[in-house]
Amino acid sequence: MYSSYSFLSFEINEICFWGNSLNNQEYDLENKIFSDTILYESLKKKGMIQIGSSKHSFYNPICFDLKNKNKNGDAQIIEIDHERILINDEVHITKKHFKSFEDLLVSTNPQNNL
Repeated sequence: MYSSYSFLSFEINEICFWGNSLNNQEYDLENKIFSDTILYESLKKKGMIQIGSSKHSFYNPICFDLKNKNKNGDAQIIEIDHERILINDEVHITKKHFKSFEDLLVSTNPQNNL
């Protein structure tokens, strides 16, 4: 389904989200998701899919946590400590950024800040 939509990479708060430009850009999902096979395989085993990286610790994956969805089936957006994966083969959540993708979108609405 995501291949039906085209968007550039973007930043919100502390997160750099990868794009889907359909032009094979460096920061497109199709290039970044599989660029580190160790991270990809460790996250996949835990039901997480990387959609970006942390602005402060650029190698920390930002993921949808597909094992923790709300009643609408929307996954949490979390940050993972990349060093624990690479050193200990352990997936450790360092921060829960948003309860769902919907919460992310609501947080970007300027009317919510009035």
